[in-house]
Amino acid sequence: MAKRTLAQVCETVLSVRAHVAAGLKVSEASKRAGLTAGTYKRWLEVYAAQDLPAYVLPAPLRGVMVLSGDGATLFSVGVHERGYELIRYDALSGRETARATFDPEVESNAWLEVTHAAANEDGTQLLCVSNTGALFAWNLSTLSLSRSPHTLQSLGTEPMGRGSSSHNTRLWSRVSIAPDLKHLAVWSRQEQDSEHSPSLLRVWRIADNIAVFEKSFASIFSAYRIEFHPTRPLIATLGINKLVCVMDFVQGHTLIESGPQAHDVSFGPRDTLHYDDWYGKTQELDYAKGTTRELANAWGSIASLTDRFVTTAVQSVKCWRGAKPKCTRTLTLEGIVETTLSRDGRLVVVRADRVCVWDLDRAPVTVASAADPAT
Repeated sequence: MAKRTLAQVCETVLSVRAHVAAGLKVSEASKRAGLTAGTYKRWLEVYAAQDLPAYVLPAPLRGVMVLSGDGATLFSVGVHERGYELIRYDALSGRETARATFDPEVESNAWLEVTHAAANEDGTQLLCVSNTGALFAWNLSTLSLSRSPHTLQSLGTEPMGRGSSSHNTRLWSRVSIAPDLKHLAVWSRQEQDSEHSPSLLRVWRIADNIAVFEKSFASIFSAYRIEFHPTRPLIATLGINKLVCVMDFVQGHTLIESGPQAHDVSFGPRDTLHYDDWYGKTQELDYAKGTTRELANAWGSIASLTDRFVTTAVQSVKCWRGAKPKCTRTLTLEGIVETTLSRDGRLVVVRADRVCVWDLDRAPVTVASAADPAT
């Protein structure tokens, strides 16, 4: 049998535990999970220290995982043989609560990819962006799917797949959706035929296709991630020479024009922004005061609106907490592609070959401590 990844090991151990909890003997539970009882017992030793997630889900194909604002709902949005597949889960239990498919009006041989998605506060609405330029919505209150009359092309940018930076596992498109699902930010160019034209950041109101804010930058190397603040009308990105820029798109002014040089940005509690510096450290920028302080000797930082944040590498996610943050937990997987942290800092969603979800409010459960006495 082929070697299983750590995500698959977690999935199998959780499956055995569920069968045992339902009343099966370990030998029968192991068989149901595709193992012999002997192999399962060896796993309890080999993977004894593995921190088990609360649950494991299939990873979406060419898609994204997104949490609702309140952290109670988790969405998986990807593609299937006919179009897009959308699944809603209860974020605390991993139980599937709704599923739908959406067949796009494109040629059958078109390459489909969901490049970005966002959910509203209570998980009743989902807005998605495709690499074809389409915007489509899933309304869970009415169980209806609809396609927006607007496209990325009509909003001033060309559709494309997601990009990443080499130092961490955060992926992004050149598009970002506001938490209210009413605004969408895109990178475009003022003169499409000029290689050296300024890069233009625009925020559009989706309902009427009106640009409510725009800011021009000197020519930049790449369309960097655009980060909306979870609760305020603020956006942050990197400008020329990767300098942090924070803007209020309702008032129409810039709070930070040329902040620290960074790799990536993520809004934190109060008036703070996390960024990864050039020396492999997580820094905190107070954009109201203009001050910075070091948070952790690690990068790939994803902030929450609490004192919890995570840093992500290819094979581990470190969970940090406190005014003087300390690493409280290290979550190990293989080939991590993407990590998401809920606003309240409770749920960590890690995507590798499977999607593993940890509840940081619950005490860690390792493979060894999960062993049933009967084993």
